[in-house]
Amino acid sequence: MKRWNREVPAQITVATKPTLRRGKQQAFLLICTITLTILLAACSDNNLSGGTISPGAGKSKTTMTLQEPLVIKVTGSGIGVNPYVPTFAISSDSKYLVYPKRDSLELVELGNGNWLASLPTSGANYADFLSFLGQSSRLLVDGEGGVQVIDVATRQKVLGYSDGGGIFEDSQNASKQVAPLATSSSGAVVLNYRLGLWDARSGKLLGQLNRPGLKKVESAAFSTDNSKVTVVWRTDDKDPKVYITMWEVSNGNKLTEWSLDITNSKVQLSPDGSLFFAKQDKVFSVWQVSSQQKLIEVGNGKGYADSWRGSITPDNRRLIIYDGGPVEVWDILSGKLVTQLDKIPSGSTRSLTISPDGKFLAVGGDPSIHVWPLEGLK
Repeated sequence: MKRWNREVPAQITVATKPTLRRGKQQAFLLICTITLTILLAACSDNNLSGGTISPGAGKSKTTMTLQEPLVIKVTGSGIGVNPYVPTFAISSDSKYLVYPKRDSLELVELGNGNWLASLPTSGANYADFLSFLGQSSRLLVDGEGGVQVIDVATRQKVLGYSDGGGIFEDSQNASKQVAPLATSSSGAVVLNYRLGLWDARSGKLLGQLNRPGLKKVESAAFSTDNSKVTVVWRTDDKDPKVYITMWEVSNGNKLTEWSLDITNSKVQLSPDGSLFFAKQDKVFSVWQVSSQQKLIEVGNGKGYADSWRGSITPDNRRLIIYDGGPVEVWDILSGKLVTQLDKIPSGSTRSLTISPDGKFLAVGGDPSIHVWPLEGLK
């Protein structure tokens, strides 16, 4: 806090009566006391020092607000067929948003919500995975028609399981494919649920990560430089332990692994795999992968719906969650509630997605998607 020094001369000659001088002095002291109180309160509210936040720190709220959302009408879409999968995607350059319909992917201009094109895609409304590859030239989708790569410019499928030749096949069962789990930020590598690393351009297997006992994968993410991949997994559905394992992509070497008890909750990694979060006892907890430490616990303690949605911003500063009420934006460093978004879609909120560059938040499902710019939260 800036210190204010008031120098007082040794002798002051005042041509007023003593009682008037005392009144002015008392008034001056009162003003100083009020000003100092306000300054101290402001300093306390803006203290965002680092370090581990003690549990229960996320109770206070700042007063940041976001502008009115852009509303994209998607009536009749396939959003929400699988309530556990984010079934719309934003390109890494924040130019486009895409959402599924019965046998097509609908491409929308993110800046103004204008519809641009329908991309024919068999069984898109049952998509278990949807992601742009690289910037915005190609889309990877896993629906009823299998794993497909769609060229945005030509609106044509350029790669798919029906093409044969072992494209995205299950290495343990050639008659099946394995659903994609994560893509590298460059869009060159796809990780599937059997931990196979695939070339997104050719659909061919590049390598296989191995971990005996792995049965159920919950989340995966590539590091920012795409050199590492972190996977959250369990031995089976009833296992109370969740394991966090990191591999080196180039050679498949396991770099680190640890575990902790997280029951009755899905676990989700941040976009770069350095943090992860889960819901426990009506609150959300965030852990750091490298230090194996819990950073914060946030939530209002009133209880949440089972089918929550959430994501961490690419800069690892904010946790954004939807759990049956308003969408809440939490600051991971301070544990404070930054803002609440009350104007969410009136229908079922099936997905919550943050653009890869962190500029936009998209929330919604059938019949609409609401999109907010996140610059106001910087």
